[in-house]
Amino acid sequence: MHTDGRIPTATIVRALHWLADNASALGIRVVNLSVYADELDQSLQHPVTAAVENLVSQGIVVIAAAGNNPWAPIRPPASSPAAITVGGLDDKNTLRPDDAELYHSTFGITELGVQKPDLIAPAIWLPAPILPGTPTHREAAALCALDAMDDAMVVDCAPRLIPRTSLPLALATSRDVAILRNRIAERLSDQLIASSYYKMVDGTSFAAPIVASVVAQILSLAPHLDPGSVKSILCSTAEPLPHHPRLRQGAGVLHQRNAIAAARQALATAAA
Repeated sequence: MHTDGRIPTATIVRALHWLADNASALGIRVVNLSVYADELDQSLQHPVTAAVENLVSQGIVVIAAAGNNPWAPIRPPASSPAAITVGGLDDKNTLRPDDAELYHSTFGITELGVQKPDLIAPAIWLPAPILPGTPTHREAAALCALDAMDDAMVVDCAPRLIPRTSLPLALATSRDVAILRNRIAERLSDQLIASSYYKMVDGTSFAAPIVASVVAQILSLAPHLDPGSVKSILCSTAEPLPHHPRLRQGAGVLHQRNAIAAARQALATAAA
């Protein structure tokens, strides 16, 4: 990994080769890739795409995040024909289907003529764990602790906890409870902190693992299914988002219950 947090092509390829070498021994059936290669190369010869195609040929389902820029082209591994590429859904954090919209994920037709993404899944309003021991975790713990205190405790504990946050240090000696609570609440909202250990995140990097989790459920029910059959189940049971272009959503929104029902039916058919 580069110092800027970017994972270069060579590292992705090395990881995929390791998976190919160890999948059988470790029983690996599904792989999630929330990364993209450095190069804009949608051919089968790109090393990441070649490695993905090899994994799928071994019976491993590969899930790839589409990316978060609708103006950018699809890059490997999302451009791999064999990958199940996942775009984003914005469900507005409600259970009302008519609230749903497309997330600003990458889409398009590759130079091989393959439409991506294959389907979409929730990509915003998602809680994700905060890495323990990080500055984000320390601030979240301090802010959530202060937020849960009564007025007297907030004033008493502010000198010790405010310095653990990014709030102005002058607040540490403030005796104005209303100002303290307002600034704490604003910071929690700005940083999308849900608790000491979770914050809200967005991106197709988080939509793809949702699909991967459903694939794991499908394979636990019907382990005989190959990657092509799994993709077919996901896409045939997905629900298209009305009034939005199919080019941006593929088969539509992941539908876990229908996909699992289809997997059960596939198992029953195989056993008949």
